[in-house]
Amino acid sequence: PGSYEWNDIARTDALIEAHFATLKRAYDVDEGKIVLGGFSMGAETSMRLTLAGILPSHGFIAICPGGPYTHETPEKWDELLEVAKERTIRGMIVVGGREPGRDNILKLAERLQAGGVEMQVQEYPDMLHDYPDDFAARLPDWLAYVLGA
Repeated sequence: PGSYEWNDIARTDALIEAHFATLKRAYDVDEGKIVLGGFSMGAETSMRLTLAGILPSHGFIAICPGGPYTHETPEKWDELLEVAKERTIRGMIVVGGREPGRDNILKLAERLQAGGVEMQVQEYPDMLHDYPDDFAARLPDWLAYVLGA
C-alpha cells in the first residue's frame, strides 16, 4: 500500500500521465524545465517516458537504471531513440561500480549517446544498487547539466 509497481508499462504510463495532468492543474508548471528521474525501475521509466515524449521532459537523471529494457530487451531503446531523434535530450546516469547490472547500464549509456542523447555517466566505484551518499549535494549540478544551464 502507498507504493507503485512499474511492471505494467501501459498502466505505469497512464498513472504518470494522470499525475502530471493533476500537477499542471494545481501548479504553474514550466514545461521548459522538466527533468524526469528515478531509481532502478523508476530510472528506466523516466528514461523511457522522456525518449517516447510521453511527458514534455527535456532529459532525465537515472540512478542505477534497471528493468526489462535495460537488462532483457535493450533493442527496445533503439525504437525510442528513433521517436526522440528530432528532440534535444540530455541524460545523466549514475551507477555503482559494484552494481550487479553495471555492464548493461554502461552499454545502455553508450547506446543512448550513439542514438543522439547527450549523456554523462557518474560512476561510484564502491556503490552497489543504491543512491550515492552525496546525492543531495550533486543533484543541483546534475539538474543544471540536464537542463543545459
